[in-house]
Amino acid sequence: MAVTAAITGATGFIGSVLAEKFLGEGVKVRALVRSCSLQKCWQHPNLEWITGDIQDPDSLDFLAASVDVLIHCAGMVKGFSDRDFQDVNVNAVKRLADVCCRQPVPPRFLLISSLAARQPELSAYARSKKMGEQVLGRLDSSRVGWTIFRPPAVYGPGDREMRPLFRCMEHGIVPCLANKKNRFSLLHVHDLADSVVAWMRSGKTAGRIYELHDGFPGGYSWNDVAEIFKSVYERRLFKLYIPKGLLHTAALLNYVMGRLTGSPAMLSPGKARELAHPDWVCDNGKIFEDTGWMPGIRLEDALRHRLI
Repeated sequence: MAVTAAITGATGFIGSVLAEKFLGEGVKVRALVRSCSLQKCWQHPNLEWITGDIQDPDSLDFLAASVDVLIHCAGMVKGFSDRDFQDVNVNAVKRLADVCCRQPVPPRFLLISSLAARQPELSAYARSKKMGEQVLGRLDSSRVGWTIFRPPAVYGPGDREMRPLFRCMEHGIVPCLANKKNRFSLLHVHDLADSVVAWMRSGKTAGRIYELHDGFPGGYSWNDVAEIFKSVYERRLFKLYIPKGLLHTAALLNYVMGRLTGSPAMLSPGKARELAHPDWVCDNGKIFEDTGWMPGIRLEDALRHRLI
């Protein structure tokens, strides 16, 4: 595949897997990296690291020059307020869109957003993701062929957000958050990378927003997750029910401690509202119709084959 792809966030969890997937497909990769993250870089004949910053227009011009596709994977996931998420999740989308528009032949632009954008009222993070999507929505998709992916919770090797939850379950405890009737979709990072390759090969995706999930019908409940872990590890599990009130109290304490230390925690009041939301179930129908992509790794597969 004679394609050159530019990636932001290539030293992060999703971006690094995507870069490796592209390289394995014969795609040339140009990746933006901050000088403070150079130690995370690796070498490959078809991989070019661009030292710069997502706030620097010159770095972005160099990143996007003569590429076929540009994927914005970089994202801010922790913060205290809307302002903390604004620059990477909103302003960077605007800068990258402007860079694409300045190219003689604008590259196709894929924004890796989040399913949280579906409910922007829940958190500052969700609002920022929705606002980033709206930046692209104002562009002429016939000029810059933009596409938005809304993955649910993504997990896999190298993940730091979901890993503590999986470790807890490996030790026989299944935390059931907020309400045992809540349902949610999951997606393995390798499937997400495969979906991006399918997007790159398809010409029908301009101006579209796609949800993605691992194909588990109707999404998972906490009981489903418990039964899957029980089946794989062949052991008895203890279900620890954490009611919404306790979840929000823990999140508030985390917020206060984060303010005192200057380091925001992942479990914030906004994240607690996201976790308590009853429906995070996705539908793969649109992306399958347009690209032919189908997921291949469900949670049970990932556990049995040690892909977490």
